[in-house]
Amino acid sequence: FTLAARVDFDVIHAHWPFPHGPIAAAARLACGAPVVMNSHGAEFALARRKPWIRPLLARSLRRSDRLVSNSSHTASEVRALSGCESAVIPYGSTVTALPTPLPRNAVPRILFTGRLIQRKGVEYLIRAMPRILERQPAVLQITGDGDQRRHLEEVARSLHLGDAVQFLGFVGNGELDRLYAGCDVYVNPSVIDDRGDTEGLGVGPIEAFWHGRPVVASAVGGITDVVRHRQTGLLVPEKRPAALASAILELLREPDRAAALAAVDLPPPQLHSLERNWLLGVQQRLDLEVDLRGLEPLPGLRLAVTLEPLEAKALRRAEPLPAQPLRRRSPGPAALRWPLQPGAVNRLELVCWRWSRLGLGALAVALLLGLVSLLQRLRLAAGFGLPQLPA
Repeated sequence: FTLAARVDFDVIHAHWPFPHGPIAAAARLACGAPVVMNSHGAEFALARRKPWIRPLLARSLRRSDRLVSNSSHTASEVRALSGCESAVIPYGSTVTALPTPLPRNAVPRILFTGRLIQRKGVEYLIRAMPRILERQPAVLQITGDGDQRRHLEEVARSLHLGDAVQFLGFVGNGELDRLYAGCDVYVNPSVIDDRGDTEGLGVGPIEAFWHGRPVVASAVGGITDVVRHRQTGLLVPEKRPAALASAILELLREPDRAAALAAVDLPPPQLHSLERNWLLGVQQRLDLEVDLRGLEPLPGLRLAVTLEPLEAKALRRAEPLPAQPLRRRSPGPAALRWPLQPGAVNRLELVCWRWSRLGLGALAVALLLGLVSLLQRLRLAAGFGLPQLPA
C-alpha cells in the first residue's frame, strides 16, 4: 500500500486472486491503477476444501478490472464461481532446448517429470508398467520428489518391478535435458485428486514438445489445451493403468507414429526474390510466405523470423502479425523480428534499394556537364562571346 501510494503505477498485475486479491485491491485504492488478476487453478481447489474462501475468491474476481486464466479449464472455474469471463493466456516454458530425433532405444525409456504428489497420478503410471513389460522390455524414469515418493516406491516394490522403475529425485536442467533427449515417450498421468485439485495447464507436456517427444497424458484439467488427441499426443481417461499402457505401447510399437506426433509436417517456406538493376542502383524485392495452417496454436509455442542486417524502412507488409525492429543489448546491425502466427498463412514483403557508386559517379559527372552547359548558355545570352585569343 505504501509503495502504491508513492509510485504512480499504470497497472497492478496480481497472481492468485486468493490470497493476493485484497493486496491488489489495497494497491488500487492507493494509486487508482486498474487490476489485472491471473488465475492458475489451484485456488479453486482450495476454495472447495475451505468453503469460507469461496466468497472472498469470488469477490476478488468480480472486483478486478481484467481477468486472465492459464487454460480453458481454469477459465471455466472462474466463470462458474464469479460469473465473469477471463482471457485465456497460457504460460509457456523456460526450456530452450531444440528438438532432437527420437532415440529408438533398444530398451525404450518412458519419462515422467514433476512433483511426486497425488494429483500427478504417478501411481497409475507405475501400475501400468506390468502390462507394458508383458509385451516388451521398457524402463520408467521418474524425476522429482514429494510426499508420495515413499508410497510410490512401495507400489513399485509390491509389483516386483525392480530396475524397470527408476526414481531419480530432483535433477538439474542439464540432466533434465539429457533425460528428455534420451526418452522414447513422455507421460503425464495427472488425475483429479482427493481434494478436487488437478493440472491447471500442465508444463510437462509443453517441455516434452520443445524436445520433440511424443506425449501420452490424462484428459483432465488444462492438459486438453496442450495435448490434442492424435494430433500432438494421445489422451487417455484418468486413473486407468490399462489405458495408459495401451497408449504407451502404441507409440513404442509404432515409432513412425510417435515421430509424427512429436513433430508437425509443414510445407517449406516460399521465397520469391526480384532484383532490378538501374544506372544509379539496384532495387531488391523479397516476398516470404510461411504456411502454418497445419500447426495449431500450442501453449509456449513462439515462432519468429529474424532478418539482419535490415532497416525497418525496407518493410512493406507483414501479416497477420507485424514485424518490429529487434532491440539488442549490445550494438549491432539493424534487424527485424517477425513473429509467426500458427494456424495461418504468414506473409512478409520487403523492398530495398542499394545505390551504385559507379552510377552515382556517372550522375555527378552528368550534373557537372549540365551545369557547365547551362553557365555557357547564360554567358552567351548575356552578350559575352568566346574570349579572343591573342594574334
